[in-house]
Amino acid sequence: MPRVEIARKGSVAVVVAHPDDESIGFGALISRFPKCLMIHVTDGAPRNPHYWRNLGFTSKEQYAATRTRELDQALRIVGHTGPRSCLGVEDLRAVHEFVPIVRRLTQLFTAHRVETVYTHAFEGGHPDHDATAFAVHAAARLSKRAHPIKIVEAPFYCPGGDGQLIWQHLFPVWGCGEVVAVLHGREEEIKRRMYAAHQSQAEVLKYASLNVERFRHAPAYDFGKPPNKGLLSNIYLEAGISAERWTTLVKRANKALRI
Repeated sequence: MPRVEIARKGSVAVVVAHPDDESIGFGALISRFPKCLMIHVTDGAPRNPHYWRNLGFTSKEQYAATRTRELDQALRIVGHTGPRSCLGVEDLRAVHEFVPIVRRLTQLFTAHRVETVYTHAFEGGHPDHDATAFAVHAAARLSKRAHPIKIVEAPFYCPGGDGQLIWQHLFPVWGCGEVVAVLHGREEEIKRRMYAAHQSQAEVLKYASLNVERFRHAPAYDFGKPPNKGLLSNIYLEAGISAERWTTLVKRANKALRI
């Protein structure tokens, strides 16, 4: 991996929504920060059996346990030895748990003296991804640090105008340059092995890049407006989250958090 200018020394945290998101967005990068604080917001297991029954699982709990084991294996491959935390939110429910997520992230950022957080872009692809982005930005504001926490984001997927998902593409934002890390050799092989570890997610991971990771300093989003100018993926609809519902939940959380 070429030198990534936005990777800083100091305490680093990777905060993602689901087991496998760390591999998609930051697999090779984690090898540069093997002692980073690793935080997963959800357990990766939705309540609706539609998401796991067709994969051969008989219960939500069995699916969640499998995803945890896959994560363990993926992090061993990349050599991660840092502290880990799973906030245990149910998959597809993060938007309904804004306040406790933000408060827990604030505690973790403060306790571990976090200086830089790598997380999701705010893009309209998955409500848990965007809820995680909101929570990271809110927690960074609330954390008791002597200087601001830097937030670096990576793209995952978002809907395009034709309804098809666009994978790992950062839409231009004025003043926010993009770093493209092209992976070769050992780092590409590490990422390939991490993907393979998440066996239950093979159908999704076949769309994710093996040889490119993209990053940028996160812009100052207005989370009170829906992501992607209100163009949301079908996953949002399946979760019952409209653009209007997103706005309502964010405003309610901001009021409770006094942001």
